[in-house]
Amino acid sequence: MAEAYPWQESLWQQLAGRAQHAHAYLLHGPAGIGKRALAERLMARLLCQRPAALEACGECKSCLLLKAGSHPDNYILEPEEADKAIKV
Repeated sequence: MAEAYPWQESLWQQLAGRAQHAHAYLLHGPAGIGKRALAERLMARLLCQRPAALEACGECKSCLLLKAGSHPDNYILEPEEADKAIKV
């Protein structure tokens, strides 16, 4: 699972501790600040079948599928070329 960046910890506590989540989250900011790591960590926590406290367990079927890159509910949408728009 993705590691936490220290400056994201308060945001992580808020996100992972919620009983209900938004239908989408928009993460925006300069490159290299941990947006992808935060998204992967939240995705793992939300898809985990046996979350432990604020983290994914890392051992259930869902976590194993995520680690293998084959979870059916995991889809990362990215532009085909860097700095280009996502084509719909």
